[in-house]
Amino acid sequence: MEKISIFLVLVVFCGLLFSGTAFAANGAAFVSQSVPTAMVAGQTYSVSVTMTNTGSTAWTALAKHKLGAQNPQDNWNWGMSRVEMSSGDYIAYGKSKTFTFNITAPSNPGTYNFQWKMVQENVQWFGSPSNNVAVSVTRPKSPLMAAIKSNGCVWDGLLSGYAGSETDSSVALLNRSQCQYLHRSLETWAWPPDFAQAQNIMSRITK
Repeated sequence: MEKISIFLVLVVFCGLLFSGTAFAANGAAFVSQSVPTAMVAGQTYSVSVTMTNTGSTAWTALAKHKLGAQNPQDNWNWGMSRVEMSSGDYIAYGKSKTFTFNITAPSNPGTYNFQWKMVQENVQWFGSPSNNVAVSVTRPKSPLMAAIKSNGCVWDGLLSGYAGSETDSSVALLNRSQCQYLHRSLETWAWPPDFAQAQNIMSRITK
């Protein structure tokens, strides 16, 4: 009877062993993350995702525990599909790991999903994923407009008085614009330049 009991215990233990129950298990719970909800196409941003180990297996770089891209799985929307652990990391049960890394916004404008999950490479995905964040990616601002704002303006005919009765309003518009300075020149076609008039108009321009 005793031999039969010992035999049954061994059978149950072996069954658990080969079913994987007796092996150390991977487990993870999402804690928090930091990611902008609006980005400019092609720009680089620093983000972070924090996960807690809820399994009996410690996370290490040697065992190939990583943070993997989701939604869709293994996507490269952010310039990478995996975030590696540091060589000195040993994240045991109950401990948390904050993955801080740089991502590059997609080159095409649109809405992209930002979501990550723990994975043991070539073994299994495990635990709960991070909350999904829908990130709006827009085109970068026109470099031409930036150049116009930081450089000078050309206002044809202003100093020659071609604006007539609208000269005062033109000067006021120029003064409150974002133009940094005026390229001063005097143009005439049918008569000699009126330097006195040009000097008077120039005295009212603050650029």
